[in-house]
Amino acid sequence: EADKEAEDSKPSGPRMLKLYVSRAQKKAERERELSEKHEQSKLERQNRYQGVNLYVKNLDEKVTDEILHKEFSQFGSITSVRVMREHVDEKEAAEEPAAEGEEAESADEGK
Repeated sequence: EADKEAEDSKPSGPRMLKLYVSRAQKKAERERELSEKHEQSKLERQNRYQGVNLYVKNLDEKVTDEILHKEFSQFGSITSVRVMREHVDEKEAAEEPAAEGEEAESADEGK
């Protein structure tokens, strides 16, 4: 058992590290290159999500198209914004409780 413990404590071979090797660059040149790569990846990300629809539920009644546009425009360009609401007519809302009450009464009578 002591031999096993000794074997476990020994390194199991050389550690492999990945190294990045390139020609020597001035700081300004490195920064410009990194900036270009960042801009390219940003454009690729924007193109990937071009034309994607975003649906948001449970919005407050006070939220308007303009408010949504303002809030989401910080994340990129927006083609259009539309707030869609579920409108319930007052007439329909008034009829629902009556229908439930009638159904409840008829169910009680059937017993």
